[in-house]
Amino acid sequence: MASRFTALPLSSGESFILETDHCGKRFVILVDGGQSKSTSPKKNGLYKAIRQCCPDITDTIDIAICTHRDHDHAGGFPAFIETWLAEGNDIGEFWLPGGWAGAVEMVLTNPDGLVSMLRAGANTAAYRIDQRQSSRETDVESTAQRSFRGKNVRSIQAEMHDMCIEDSWTDSLTEQSRANRSTDDDRYVETNRTVHAANSWGFTIEGWEAIRSDLDTSAIHDEPLTERDGAYRQLNDEVYFEEILLDDSGVREHWISRRFFDGSNSTSQLARSLFRNAIDTVEAIRNIASAAVMFDIPVRWFDFSAFEKGAKPSGGRQGFLQPLNAVEFKQAERETDALKLFFKLTLTEQNVASLVFQRLETASEPGVIFLGDSRLAFGVDQPEENFEKHLVQPRRPIVYTAPHHGSRNNDRAYEVLAKWLPDLFDASIAVRNGGVWNQTLAGYLNIKCRRCAQCYQCHGGNWSQPVQIISDDRQWIWPSALGGRCGVPKRKK
Repeated sequence: MASRFTALPLSSGESFILETDHCGKRFVILVDGGQSKSTSPKKNGLYKAIRQCCPDITDTIDIAICTHRDHDHAGGFPAFIETWLAEGNDIGEFWLPGGWAGAVEMVLTNPDGLVSMLRAGANTAAYRIDQRQSSRETDVESTAQRSFRGKNVRSIQAEMHDMCIEDSWTDSLTEQSRANRSTDDDRYVETNRTVHAANSWGFTIEGWEAIRSDLDTSAIHDEPLTERDGAYRQLNDEVYFEEILLDDSGVREHWISRRFFDGSNSTSQLARSLFRNAIDTVEAIRNIASAAVMFDIPVRWFDFSAFEKGAKPSGGRQGFLQPLNAVEFKQAERETDALKLFFKLTLTEQNVASLVFQRLETASEPGVIFLGDSRLAFGVDQPEENFEKHLVQPRRPIVYTAPHHGSRNNDRAYEVLAKWLPDLFDASIAVRNGGVWNQTLAGYLNIKCRRCAQCYQCHGGNWSQPVQIISDDRQWIWPSALGGRCGVPKRKK
């Protein structure tokens, strides 16, 4: 059968569906979930879009991927999952950011403890960011001129990214590899889906069933994490763990200092903001994990940080769907260090850590690259070193998703793709979805074969259309089956 790639028309955020064949089986792959928060099938934007635009999808999504925690990719993921499953449908597997894995056990079994850990992690991170930035300021600038509001969001993310790398620099890639799974590993020897699901999430079957029973009978899991333990009110008078790396031995030494924040100083403001973001992330993890427990849905974890430290991408489904910038874990392991857990969760919100997957070309099916918000390069504030090429080289033009909704901030990705696909890039098809009204397009407009599912620049707000591209005789057909020509932005670049 022919492959069909669909950019779903949503009011906000982005989501893509790939219907394709592999080894004689029809697969449905969902990548990202838009922003709809409704759990009603009549109101959930993603659910309605799939039913309207993909009539061949009856009751099963085989693989549901979340590329990263950014709200326009992951914001609607939990609500859609709840809606889809409540309507009697199924999801075969979740593929999720590896940084989330360390919070799974606590979010399901000890949410109060998790809230406390994140509170401590946010306070410590805020204090260290403030100290790092203060040390780089000139003597001319007064303390009064510094405030949380004056800090650029990306600069804060860059600070946290750097600290995360520094704190984990001693991790051995050899040790990491033991905990990661190769593409050649056989994940499907286990025939019992319940056991498979429990193990993939890091639980025994007994623990899995106990959590299921608790979810079924206790109202405690319906309470928002922000309301537990006076979460925001207790962001004062915290214990901080500061770390020193001794130059001679490389051994870390710790001391404890207690500091009081009255809620108005810059560090306290930053801590509250960081904490809210972390809570939003674990709330999404809780909703996804709870659905997995109730419906026995296995998970795969894909870790960008291991790739960033030099590990080669691995995991996924060999010869079919594989990561280009992540390493798959064998199983989830609880993170017991508050600051490390906070960093891991925070990193999954950054565009640099957006997961990238390749649907490999076969003799009978064309290829696809899902780019999410990636630049295909390292760097938080701006692109730095390009990713090493791990692409399985196709021989025919591919479809790829426009990175970060086509924003010029991600134009480096087009340069990298052009190098990876020297004879195919011009004939390959870029599909854009999502974005905001003031997003500036540049490199995307130079792509010859392009389509937009949502385009504020061409059509203004509250407008979207399905973009659908089908294959015939092993190749993607151009022009697209659905989705009109992309126009020229009304607004000046």
